[in-house]
Amino acid sequence: MDRIYTVEELLSDQTFADYCQNIASVHREMWMKTIASNPEQEETFREARALLAVLSPSLPENEIQAEVNKIREVLSSRENGYVQPSATQKNKTKLVLGYSIIAIAFISIGTYFLAGKTETRGPIASAFDTKMGERKQYILPDGSTIILNSNSTFNFEKSFGKKDRRIYLNGDAFFKVAKDPSKPFVVITDGFSTTAVGTAFYVHGNASLENYGVDLLEGKVKLEKNKSGETLFLTPGEKATWTKTSSKIVTQKYDTITLNKWVNGILSFKNISVQDAFSQIEKWYSVEIIDRRSTHEDITINGDYINAPLEDVVKIICFSLACNYHFENDKIIIQ
Repeated sequence: MDRIYTVEELLSDQTFADYCQNIASVHREMWMKTIASNPEQEETFREARALLAVLSPSLPENEIQAEVNKIREVLSSRENGYVQPSATQKNKTKLVLGYSIIAIAFISIGTYFLAGKTETRGPIASAFDTKMGERKQYILPDGSTIILNSNSTFNFEKSFGKKDRRIYLNGDAFFKVAKDPSKPFVVITDGFSTTAVGTAFYVHGNASLENYGVDLLEGKVKLEKNKSGETLFLTPGEKATWTKTSSKIVTQKYDTITLNKWVNGILSFKNISVQDAFSQIEKWYSVEIIDRRSTHEDITINGDYINAPLEDVVKIICFSLACNYHFENDKIIIQ
């Protein structure tokens, strides 16, 4: 072990923050090696990652450092005013104080809390969202990864990870679940819930759209309809789809390559029709496209886009079609 890391130091290290929040981070290999070579400090790395999962997505980037500085200032003043505790007591004091300060920061940002809690749910820790055409990645306190698609939100309770792991989702998201058989991972949406232990799957749960579904990449999940209680299990490479108005769930095999590309941010068009391209964009960015063009040419679309914003993709296609586009609420109008 080369050095001793502290939670405060990791919170203020931009390379560590980038590693935690960005699956394609250039610092990923460095930090994976660092963590692996310091097993005695596993708890410190875990706590820092948990704090970043709560703090970073909720504050603008230029405010994160300010909040970290507040934590360090208060910790410093506390240490100067108290009898020096043991190493174990000192670490516990820092951790509790760090969580307290972050809680105060969240209280000051009211838009990140949910009101109107029901009796069946505990206090919400935080809520996270994405705008149209935007997607974000989050690392949860248990180490699970969420890639939140556009026009989507999720939140979880403060008790997350203690007895169970519940995520409340409105929209579309991919989940890479950290294995913990004693605490099932449950994604709850408007019409159904998906339960997993350690697996990877994509949930289509946008309450404003007609279709629901789950695409299973690896592992095993259980689906349960909220109203009827109907359940079924999926195996890798299977997907389940149904509509709000239809009670029948259809299961079938699907192309896992497409989902793997989505996880890695690679959108690819290979000699497909314009309508198929629009359909792929709708699924990719969880949006609705309305094609109002008067004529539909018989042409094909080609191109590869890596982590491309929605508007960039639409702009290039519309340029090829010599047409215009604009946004109306959560819809894209092509004309």
